[in-house]
Amino acid sequence: MKTETHNFFNIGVLTYVGAFFVIPSYSLISAILITSPANRIIDKYGHENKEVEIERRFGAFRIKKKIVIPVRTNKIHSPLSALFWGFIPASIIFIIIYFLRNYYSFTSFPLIPYFILIQGLLSGELHLLLDLPTEGGIFINKKRFSMGHFAYDNLLLNFSGVIMGLFLIYISFGGTYEKIYYTFKYIIFVFKHIV
Repeated sequence: MKTETHNFFNIGVLTYVGAFFVIPSYSLISAILITSPANRIIDKYGHENKEVEIERRFGAFRIKKKIVIPVRTNKIHSPLSALFWGFIPASIIFIIIYFLRNYYSFTSFPLIPYFILIQGLLSGELHLLLDLPTEGGIFINKKRFSMGHFAYDNLLLNFSGVIMGLFLIYISFGGTYEKIYYTFKYIIFVFKHIV
């Protein structure tokens, strides 16, 4: 899947999960802060460039051309390593919030944010969930496994992943437009006064 699809889907699921523990706006902010670096790490370091020779025929002519394509590796596109790489941004955010809350009386965050660690554990696995139906698949015990053989840029799959993520964000905020509007208005108001 495309990186944007991974981001929207992960943010939607993580916001929905975090909304069980705190208000949805805190859950949305932490989901954004966890998802973006986790997906970048998995996509950037989970691929290696492989040189492939392609032969094309034009009537009686044959043209051989070498191209470089990115191929998924078992280093990061396996369940255990994706769990680890999704957890790293979450643990950094957890430590920062825990430090701010306990040592600088940052009381606007009422609870110790353990939900961030749960979101971090889910982040890498959700990335693999979206890679599972693609032709590249994921790796289980160093063997490639794929549920379907769709292209990573399949329009229908990418669109459905984005829509599902947006729908989960909508559900997390109670399913009304007014709640989402006032939550974003509150977030912008807080950031204006902090900065």
